[in-house]
Amino acid sequence: IPAFLIRNWRVTDRSSSMLVMRHDAFRHIEIELFVRRDQLADALGFAKEVIKIAGGRESALSADNQRRIEELGMQEALAGLHDQYCHHFPVCVRRVLPDDTLISMASGAGEDWYALSFISYAKPARRAGFSLFASFMARSMSKLFHARPHWGKVCPLEADELTSLYPRFDAFRTVCNTLDPQGVFQNDWTAALLEADGHVGDFP
Repeated sequence: IPAFLIRNWRVTDRSSSMLVMRHDAFRHIEIELFVRRDQLADALGFAKEVIKIAGGRESALSADNQRRIEELGMQEALAGLHDQYCHHFPVCVRRVLPDDTLISMASGAGEDWYALSFISYAKPARRAGFSLFASFMARSMSKLFHARPHWGKVCPLEADELTSLYPRFDAFRTVCNTLDPQGVFQNDWTAALLEADGHVGDFP
């Protein structure tokens, strides 16, 4: 696959002009991570280096990013990712305006957010490499850059990791428990998320 990739291809335009692909036309899997504007440059640089390691093109991070990984104690996870996944789709970066909702990916900050989309065409039986990549990216970037995974895409973080990214999550939990006390609209994943450790917040 790497031989068919277009190197250093960058396109900037309005999302309505660029994000026109039909999702029902091709099978894919995706993780999307949201970072604030002040974290964007560092987050993109980190992602670029990790993609190269995952694809086997590099064997080590830059000194600054290596120090970050060591501080997180994730050296073994990074080593296990080496040469396990070839990223073969352009990384899409889209700007998202902040909002005042409780737990949207762009909530709770006065500055713009930027979503970094990592898309793979790998068939279901061949997604082990992508799973390693997505898990590493979510866990490392959430700690390094306060990155928030998209709720409706691959979201590999545990409940306590996710709730720590949202200052108003307790208020969201209170809304859910008040309006749906029997958990009629829950599944196993949302139930675990709503039952994660945390105090009961005030109803907003």
